[in-house]
Order: sequence, then structure tokens, then C-alpha cells
Amino acid sequence: MRRAQETSFAKCTARFNGSSRNADDLEAFIEATEVYRDCTNVSDEHALRGLPMLLVVEAAVRRQGVKSSITSWTDALQRLRGMFGVPRPGYKILRDIFATEQNSERADDVPIYL
Repeated sequence: MRRAQETSFAKCTARFNGSSRNADDLEAFIEATEVYRDCTNVSDEHALRGLPMLLVVEAAVRRQGVKSSITSWTDALQRLRGMFGVPRPGYKILRDIFATEQNSERADDVPIYL
């Protein structure tokens, strides 16, 4: 049985620059990359390594700062949405904070990400 050849984003034409701050632009970019991945059999590993080829201007610069902490394709998409998606209103952030129960850890040991 012949194994399908894995490809990369080398011929993908989708690009994201991060300057518009329009969540629809980000979601359109993500959708385009997902469709390309599905149609050309790009693995998660190759997609993660090839993502910098698709990011330009501000998006490329901001990715440089966090690239060492991104470990999966799903994580990369979550980070893009976090950096360039629609900002969450403060009341939703507070609701999430107060919905999380404190277990046995000390309050000063728990990192807070806002």
C-alpha cells in the first residue's frame, strides 16, 4: 500500500498580516489554511513549521515572540485567535475567573492571565 505524500504550505496563497483587526479576516485565513491542509495532506507538524510562510508584517513579528512556546497546530490557531481575534469583554473574563474554583493551591501561586 502506497502512503500518501505529505506536503507543505509552499504553494498556499493564503496570507495574514494582522493589521486589520477584523476577526472575519482572521477566520477566513484560518479556513483557507485548513482547506489547503485537507486538500494537500499537510500534516500538523508540517503545518506548524510552515506557518511563518503564511504570516506577514505584524502577524509574523508577533509570532516570533511566542514561537518557542507553540507546540501544536491547534495551539498555533488558538494563539492567532487570541492575538488577532475579537477581544473578549471584561465581564466575560471576570466571569471565567470567578467560575474557576480554587483547589488546594495557594492564591499567590496561581498565574492570572488577562
